[in-house]
Amino acid sequence: MKELYQEALRLLDRDEPFSLATVIRTQGSTPRKPGSMMLIRENGDIVGSLGGGCVEGDVWAAATGMLKRKEPAALVRYHLNEPVTSPHGMICGGSMEFLVEPILSSGEFLPIARAILNAIEGGDPVSVATRISEIGIGKKLAWLGDGSRSGTLGDPVLDEEAMGRMSGTERFVTPLLETDYFIKTHVAHPMILFLGGGHIAKATESFAKPLGFRFTVVDDRPLFANRDRFLETENVLVRDFESALDDIPLTAESSIVVATRGHQYDDVALEAAIRTPAKYVGLVSSRRKWLLLRRKLLERGLPENRVGEIHAPIGLDLGSRSPEEIALSILGEIVAFRNGRKGKPLKYDPGLGT
Repeated sequence: MKELYQEALRLLDRDEPFSLATVIRTQGSTPRKPGSMMLIRENGDIVGSLGGGCVEGDVWAAATGMLKRKEPAALVRYHLNEPVTSPHGMICGGSMEFLVEPILSSGEFLPIARAILNAIEGGDPVSVATRISEIGIGKKLAWLGDGSRSGTLGDPVLDEEAMGRMSGTERFVTPLLETDYFIKTHVAHPMILFLGGGHIAKATESFAKPLGFRFTVVDDRPLFANRDRFLETENVLVRDFESALDDIPLTAESSIVVATRGHQYDDVALEAAIRTPAKYVGLVSSRRKWLLLRRKLLERGLPENRVGEIHAPIGLDLGSRSPEEIALSILGEIVAFRNGRKGKPLKYDPGLGT
């Protein structure tokens, strides 16, 4: 999403038109869920994705055509329930509805786009209500993190109703059939913080950004925590593990991975990690090492329920050996945890029926 809004602002600054396509409703099995977005440039290039395949291609065609004809925003609907033999591949079984918005000038969208990008990069959350009724379709009202607002839905009553539904936390409010607008909230990309700058941290760095994570590394050795070693990392900090997290703005959305160089450092780093609000805390370790550390943490009086939440040994069971395979295992577990899943295979089991 960050790249999409960076490109939107670049085009707005150059007075180049583009289209935005947003998934606003889905039902059943679909390749993307509400809130997914794609930007389509005037030359047909895209940023973002609506799931690929024929649906994305059809939305792309509609968006480029509307942009060329300078048409107003419109809703586009697709049913993905064609027969398996269909040449179009729309066989997921669900349905999708999109809002396609040609952005022909900066107008009211420019300050909203700037606020959204600022939120994604770590600023205050921004909620944006977008009208989808026939009258006023595409009009936007933004609730900014400081409590102010920008734009309008074109109706004072709708403006006040939408403002009352903007929490700054719920990511996407799917419109009901009788609702005139949808709400999308933009917040900072979640952080993964590595305590330990070894091989696994280095391997994880290259995967984290494409998955939408901000990445921070802490180590008490300058040789392992420096910009030459971690070129793509947001923050590289040299500090003791005991006080490493004191001034880092961690939230419940943050994930902490403990991967220090030894048992005595893991002990200190783990205690610091579980005192933060981060819901996901994981430890790179063997089962035996974790049992020893767990006993020490409990003997020290740390809450049993919080210690029990630690993911140790960390990661999904992929049989990982190399740092890159271990990084894949760790990120797979973090993504599954954030999505409320267990990381089980999706392979169809005939014994479970349809």
